[in-house]
Amino acid sequence: MNSIEYEKICEQANVQSASFLRDTLLALKKVGAKEAGLIEVILRSVPIPFPEKHSHKSERFYILGLTEFEVEKIIDILFELEASSVQIDGVATTETYEYVNLVNTWSEMTGEI
Repeated sequence: MNSIEYEKICEQANVQSASFLRDTLLALKKVGAKEAGLIEVILRSVPIPFPEKHSHKSERFYILGLTEFEVEKIIDILFELEASSVQIDGVATTETYEYVNLVNTWSEMTGEI
Protein backbone atom coordinates (compact mmCIF):
# COMPACT_ATOMS: atom_id res chain seq x y z
CA MET A 1 0.00 0.00 0.00
CA ASN A 2 1.27 3.48 -0.81
CA SER A 3 0.67 6.76 1.07
CA ILE A 4 -2.25 7.80 -1.12
CA GLU A 5 -4.06 4.50 -0.56
CA TYR A 6 -3.34 4.73 3.19
CA GLU A 7 -4.82 8.24 3.39
CA LYS A 8 -7.94 7.14 1.47
CA ILE A 9 -8.48 4.28 3.91
CA CYS A 10 -7.95 6.47 6.96
CA GLU A 11 -10.48 9.04 5.70
CA GLN A 12 -13.31 6.49 5.57
CA ALA A 13 -16.23 6.93 7.97
CA ASN A 14 -15.61 3.57 9.65
CA VAL A 15 -11.96 4.36 10.47
CA GLN A 16 -10.82 6.33 13.50
CA SER A 17 -7.58 7.25 15.23
CA ALA A 18 -6.34 5.53 18.36
CA SER A 19 -6.48 8.80 20.32
CA PHE A 20 -10.12 9.38 19.37
CA LEU A 21 -10.97 5.82 20.37
CA ARG A 22 -9.12 6.19 23.70
CA ASP A 23 -11.03 9.41 24.44
CA THR A 24 -14.29 7.62 23.66
CA LEU A 25 -13.27 4.68 25.83
CA LEU A 26 -12.53 6.95 28.81
CA ALA A 27 -15.92 8.64 28.43
CA LEU A 28 -17.80 5.33 28.18
CA LYS A 29 -15.95 3.89 31.18
CA LYS A 30 -16.83 6.99 33.19
CA VAL A 31 -20.46 5.84 33.23
CA GLY A 32 -19.74 2.11 33.19
CA ALA A 33 -21.20 1.65 29.71
CA LYS A 34 -20.90 -1.87 28.35
CA GLU A 35 -20.11 -0.31 24.96
CA ALA A 36 -16.64 0.43 26.33
CA GLY A 37 -15.93 -3.24 25.61
CA LEU A 38 -16.56 -2.62 21.91
CA ILE A 39 -13.92 0.09 21.86
CA GLU A 40 -11.47 -2.07 23.82
CA VAL A 41 -11.83 -4.82 21.23
CA ILE A 42 -11.09 -2.35 18.44
CA LEU A 43 -8.01 -1.00 20.22
CA ARG A 44 -6.72 -4.55 20.76
CA SER A 45 -7.15 -5.35 17.08
CA VAL A 46 -4.49 -4.89 14.44
CA PRO A 47 -4.34 -1.26 13.27
CA ILE A 48 -4.29 -0.35 9.63
CA PRO A 49 -0.73 -1.03 8.48
CA PHE A 50 1.42 1.95 7.62
CA PRO A 51 2.43 2.30 3.97
CA GLU A 52 5.96 1.43 2.92
CA LYS A 53 8.59 4.04 3.79
CA HIS A 54 6.32 5.55 6.46
CA SER A 55 7.96 7.15 9.50
CA HIS A 56 5.87 5.00 11.91
CA LYS A 57 5.64 7.95 14.30
CA SER A 58 2.15 8.89 13.21
CA GLU A 59 -1.14 8.16 14.86
CA ARG A 60 -2.48 4.61 14.39
CA PHE A 61 -5.88 4.14 12.77
CA TYR A 62 -8.38 1.33 13.25
CA ILE A 63 -11.31 0.01 11.26
CA LEU A 64 -14.31 0.15 13.59
CA GLY A 65 -16.41 -2.77 12.41
CA LEU A 66 -19.41 -1.57 14.45
CA THR A 67 -23.05 -1.74 13.46
CA GLU A 68 -25.05 1.43 13.03
CA PHE A 69 -27.04 0.46 16.15
CA GLU A 70 -23.82 0.23 18.19
CA VAL A 71 -22.64 3.60 16.91
CA GLU A 72 -26.00 5.17 17.74
CA LYS A 73 -25.87 3.74 21.26
CA ILE A 74 -22.38 5.22 21.76
CA ILE A 75 -23.67 8.58 20.50
CA ASP A 76 -26.59 8.44 22.96
CA ILE A 77 -24.25 7.80 25.88
CA LEU A 78 -21.85 10.55 24.84
CA PHE A 79 -24.74 12.97 24.33
CA GLU A 80 -25.95 12.28 27.88
CA LEU A 81 -22.42 12.93 29.16
CA GLU A 82 -22.33 16.16 27.19
CA ALA A 83 -25.64 17.32 28.64
CA SER A 84 -24.68 16.40 32.19
CA SER A 85 -21.36 18.28 31.91
CA VAL A 86 -23.09 21.63 31.45
CA GLN A 87 -23.10 23.62 34.69
CA ILE A 88 -26.37 24.37 36.46
CA ASP A 89 -26.25 27.97 35.17
CA GLY A 90 -26.07 26.65 31.60
CA VAL A 91 -22.39 27.41 31.09
CA ALA A 92 -20.48 24.81 29.09
CA THR A 93 -17.30 23.42 30.59
CA THR A 94 -14.10 22.25 28.93
CA GLU A 95 -15.45 18.73 29.41
CA THR A 96 -18.63 19.74 27.56
CA TYR A 97 -16.64 20.76 24.50
CA GLU A 98 -14.71 17.49 24.59
CA TYR A 99 -18.00 15.57 24.58
CA VAL A 100 -19.34 17.79 21.79
CA ASN A 101 -16.34 16.81 19.67
CA LEU A 102 -16.88 13.11 20.40
CA VAL A 103 -20.62 13.32 19.67
CA ASN A 104 -20.06 15.21 16.43
CA THR A 105 -17.40 12.82 15.16
CA TRP A 106 -19.43 9.73 16.01
CA SER A 107 -22.55 11.34 14.48
CA GLU A 108 -20.72 11.87 11.19
CA MET A 109 -20.36 8.08 10.97
CA THR A 110 -24.06 7.24 11.08
CA GLY A 111 -25.45 6.26 7.73
CA GLU A 112 -21.94 5.72 6.36
CA ILE A 113 -21.03 2.50 8.15
